[in-house]
Amino acid sequence: AHVAYPSTEELRLALVACGINLAVEVVDNIRRSYDTDNSGSFEFDEFIQLLVECRLYDQCFEARLAQPTLLTPLNRISPVLGQSLAGAGQGLIMLDKSAFFSMV
Repeated sequence: AHVAYPSTEELRLALVACGINLAVEVVDNIRRSYDTDNSGSFEFDEFIQLLVECRLYDQCFEARLAQPTLLTPLNRISPVLGQSLAGAGQGLIMLDKSAFFSMV
């Protein structure tokens, strides 16, 4: 039987080492979505792309958490989402980091 490398837990620990702490289910989804050749293992370029994009998403999440009105690449891509997140108080939906990563 073919064993995925890195495993979901190994990938989760690599992301934690980069300061990105996510739920195991989210990391498993990330691992599967970045295995672009469906080999069950990461090629070097797939792994680097994953790390770079996860760092970007993490920085966007943290910036929006600190300042909900801040323009980030994510609300340039989805202005409606950006505007809805920028609205203070009424109807503002807060996501934890794992839920955020599940969406992107």
